[in-house]
Amino acid sequence: MKLRKRQKVLLLIASLALGLGLVAIIHHIRAKRALATYQQQLIAAGEKLTVDEITPKPLPPDKNAATVFNRALNLMNPQVGVFITNPPASMTMVAPGKARIGWAEPSIRSREATNSWDDAIADVGELSPALTLLEELIERPHLDFGINYRLGFSTPLPNLAQSKRAAQYLCYAALCDLHQGNTKSATVRLRALLALSQASADERFIISQLVRIAIAAIGSAATWELLQSPAVTDEQLAQLQDDWTRLEFSLAAENSLAMERAIALMTAAQMRESSAEFRKMTAAFTWPPSPATTTSSNWFDKTEQFAKDTWNKSRLKAKETAWRFSWVYTDQLRSLQAVQALIACLRQARTNNSFGPALSSQEQKWEEIGLNRLETDDSSNAETPEVNLRTMFSQSISSLSRFVNKVLVIEANRQLVVTAIALQRYKLVAGDYPADLGALVPEFLPGLPKDPVDGNSLRYKRNSDGTFLLYSVGADGEDNGGDPNPAKPGSKSMHWQHCRDWVWPQPATQAELATFYDRHSFALPN
Repeated sequence: MKLRKRQKVLLLIASLALGLGLVAIIHHIRAKRALATYQQQLIAAGEKLTVDEITPKPLPPDKNAATVFNRALNLMNPQVGVFITNPPASMTMVAPGKARIGWAEPSIRSREATNSWDDAIADVGELSPALTLLEELIERPHLDFGINYRLGFSTPLPNLAQSKRAAQYLCYAALCDLHQGNTKSATVRLRALLALSQASADERFIISQLVRIAIAAIGSAATWELLQSPAVTDEQLAQLQDDWTRLEFSLAAENSLAMERAIALMTAAQMRESSAEFRKMTAAFTWPPSPATTTSSNWFDKTEQFAKDTWNKSRLKAKETAWRFSWVYTDQLRSLQAVQALIACLRQARTNNSFGPALSSQEQKWEEIGLNRLETDDSSNAETPEVNLRTMFSQSISSLSRFVNKVLVIEANRQLVVTAIALQRYKLVAGDYPADLGALVPEFLPGLPKDPVDGNSLRYKRNSDGTFLLYSVGADGEDNGGDPNPAKPGSKSMHWQHCRDWVWPQPATQAELATFYDRHSFALPN
């Protein structure tokens, strides 16, 4: 009788194990098939999913300015004086909607120090050979550093930090030129700065595009400074306007998202094929790193450490098996769907000249695939240093919505810059700003400038005091009448694109400057 009961128990256990195994196999087959089906759908729709397909073709030597760029870097002294310790600032916001004209100040003032313009101009002299080389990018705004995208997420990109540093030096030099009244030289420096942003348009890493956006933002502030000069000419402004018009960020962002997707697919395949690749990738996502093995000579400590190491290795191997057999396919499918929603968002925004509806569609798609709930449902937390293998790829995608928002911000910035230049050109001819933006067409603009947020025309009004109000409706898509106050209640940020409406700044008054210096305890001028 006892034997029969034992046999029944064993049979029940075996049946349960077999049932669970069958469920796992069915889930594996379904998840793997769903991923393969979706990949085939993407390919049929014309999407490229491999690194080799998305890698740009090498530039011909006569178009590639990488050698010139590297020569310029070799001539730059990273310890150069004021440009490192207290560089001149562009378009410093001193009140909502109001900015300081940096080059017009009698000295270079910050919270830490005050320097004379002679100090900064001496730095320009030291950097002159390098800056002259960088100006060659105006005619050849293309850089190809032979990036090996097959190295995946570990690809070295040393040129990014160097490009941003070069852009900052060009900006500082332009401010020194403006302080001396040399708008011709300042325009050339700014055109070289914008060429730096344009030159890396075909680099297909998201971080590369973020650096391009950062360089363009530097150029925007410097362009504002140039527009405040009474000596700037229509010819100089026309050249700069053309350079700004040619800058493009949306398609470049789309290409980088496609590369992100291809590298993720390549990485997952490598992890499935190799336990060493699996361990390398999971270790890269783990923070803080695992504590070092004890060096104690005590036999009890050694035994305890051995038991912990054995347990951790066994647990990781079990997770690796589960990941290979089941988790990776569901995770990859969600990741592919999420990236495709971002790519579709950028395409829709380009087609309709409006990011607002496109971003709403992207958010809805993410909600449908459950990506917006991952952070809430994620079983990992700050006290769990290990990566959540169930959502390793799709969780990393969740931060990319901020990348698309940055594309929106810089596109709005670009439109405002181009329009502000056109307004200044109109004033040089007519003696005053126009009554409406339609007066700029077609002599100074090909058509009414669009607000990338909602697709309508940028908002504009000529003020009675000789200034103007020009703005985008901003991140919330609501027209607040050109309100330059912070979007977040209680925020102390005065950055013009952190406000309720994105208002192109006007020069601050002397009273506003005095209040700003006093409030922020700036160093006293020499």
